Amino acid sequence: MHYVISDIHGDYDAYLRMLEQIHFTKSDVLYILGDVIDRGKEPIALLRHIKNQENVIFLIGNHEDMMLKALKKPGISLEDLSTSVEMKRWGRNGGMATLEKFIQLDESEQKELIHFLENSWLAIPQLFVGDKCYYLVHACPGENHYMEPLKYMDATKEEVHQMLWDRRCLEEWSLPETFENYNKATTLLFGHSKTNDFMEKFPSKIMYFSQQQAYDIDCFGQLGCICLETLEEIYS
Repeated sequence: MHYVISDIHGDYDAYLRMLEQIHFTKSDVLYILGDVIDRGKEPIALLRHIKNQENVIFLIGNHEDMMLKALKKPGISLEDLSTSVEMKRWGRNGGMATLEKFIQLDESEQKELIHFLENSWLAIPQLFVGDKCYYLVHACPGENHYMEPLKYMDATKEEVHQMLWDRRCLEEWSLPETFENYNKATTLLFGHSKTNDFMEKFPSKIMYFSQQQAYDIDCFGQLGCICLETLEEIYS
């Protein structure tokens, strides 16, 4: 089976519970739509686990983007980093929870994690599961029509900004015109924007927008997961 989750934010326990709930095995595939770090207690342990699982496919989120921009040189001290604009921005968004764990690693593992993030997917625009087609991205589809998955390190600044930061999916529902070039049955899956901002519930659940054929997976207050074969929703 194929599953999708998003915005775990360092909650390693909830992530492990979710794997148990869906009876995740080596024959399954899990797609994570970014933002696994920051805020929670174990962001680095979570990132390590994801990096080491062959059947877990990670798409980068805006929090990992902030981390990469703040940590320009792995191994430098917290004192050296603290005055940068990038570090202050990351810190305002929960980055200290990740940084405190990151600087405890030896330099070789720091470099491994940075390399992993830099080589992560930015978008998977045409994922076929059975007779269904999905577009996976953290925040918003890109302006271009992509035939193949796009890596973070290969993207332009504009593509990174739109796919990791843009909230038009929920604020305006004005998707790029190029999205119409995909299979008409394509379903958009994204995170980034907390669903409780719109359903006014805590904890919130996955939101489905029928007109746009899109799911927002960022469930504030709990971890939400969707099975791509059955569209069943599971919560931890």
